[in-house]
Amino acid sequence: MKTKYLFISFIILISLLFTSCSFGASVEELLVAPSLSDNQKAVLSALEKEHPNRITFVYPLSGSNRSAIQKYDLDSDGLDEIIAFYKDNSEGLNAYISILEKEDDMSYSVVSTMEGFGDGINSVFYLDSLVAENALLVEWKSPSKSSNTISAYTYIDNNLEIGFEENSLDMLVMDFDDDATAEFCYIVPASLETGFSLKYVQSTDTTIFSRSQFNLSNDTLEIISLSSGMLANNRKAIFIDESTKEGLQTEIFRLSEDNSRLQRVEIDGGLDLLKLSLRPDDSRLKSRDFEGVTCFPSSVSPNKDVLFPDMWIYWYSMDETAVVLERVSYFSEDMGCLLSLPVSWLTECSVNEISDNEVEIINNVNNTRLLSLVMLSVDDDVMSYVTNGYYLIGTTGTFRYYISVAAEPEEENMIRESFVVFD
Repeated sequence: MKTKYLFISFIILISLLFTSCSFGASVEELLVAPSLSDNQKAVLSALEKEHPNRITFVYPLSGSNRSAIQKYDLDSDGLDEIIAFYKDNSEGLNAYISILEKEDDMSYSVVSTMEGFGDGINSVFYLDSLVAENALLVEWKSPSKSSNTISAYTYIDNNLEIGFEENSLDMLVMDFDDDATAEFCYIVPASLETGFSLKYVQSTDTTIFSRSQFNLSNDTLEIISLSSGMLANNRKAIFIDESTKEGLQTEIFRLSEDNSRLQRVEIDGGLDLLKLSLRPDDSRLKSRDFEGVTCFPSSVSPNKDVLFPDMWIYWYSMDETAVVLERVSYFSEDMGCLLSLPVSWLTECSVNEISDNEVEIINNVNNTRLLSLVMLSVDDDVMSYVTNGYYLIGTTGTFRYYISVAAEPEEENMIRESFVVFD
């Protein structure tokens, strides 16, 4: 028997050696270090004149600008400068940022260098200015710090200058006021005096400064997410999902009418937005966009006629100072999904959780099944479900979700198109 297995192994090995994908070629390809482009070599040569020891490029971890060598017209003279991020292994832990200009012989020279505020970079942004020099925004990160450091730079008269630097937990860059230039906001870590704060920053002339600052809720323990969104009246807004002792909640901010500052969105009629937005303490339940409108989840039912109100998650949008119920969902922590249902079902339906991977929506009026959702692993047999009218509605790397719906076509389309599987 052992001889038989040795013979089979020998045949397999011989077959692999005579194929185009040999072991030797694959290993050699993996061992070859990535080569630098001519442009990178020229930049590296210029940097090594200033730092004769070994240079290691530093690459941003997120955002749309993830190269260690970038081009941008920082001084608004119509010509791009080279911006390089790197470390000199013999000079401390922090990374550096250098500005390089191209010489007549097509080489580069370093004209300005500053030490960064961390040994890595989370993201890099460029803020265009219509009236002055453009700004470079760098979000530095360091494993020794619990927060990142935001630095805003300008490049004036061949000198890199820093406008400000401040610690930040999260940052958001966008054109809030639709003036063709970007602004940004960020979350300042909590202090004993103010707790967490939100800062909104604009640029004007040659200075970069904070236009407005808000202290977040006194109950905030942790920031879950900072995101941009749209109110129901198509105005841009900032949504901050926060963790408190009672659960998750959402704070919403928008620009004032004259676009000069941020202001907190409040609800008319005596309602409290923070209480309305409370829901279970699960970070997957945060603000989401539905059909172009950003909604926040809530455990508070819209009216007293809802059957079993604790079974649902309610999604509300804001229109200036009023709330609008956009949709309702069943949230399954075990199945990791959101199953949205027609709002009209609320007054007659309940949830029957058959197991951790199967749930039914029952019409309590006539005791009929309106919907059934099952979560199957990739190894499970699906044929018994398919033959009973189930169809695939969502997938992850590990699971597949099948659904059977007894509803009007319009309602079924809404359920199918709005189904969400969390990563």
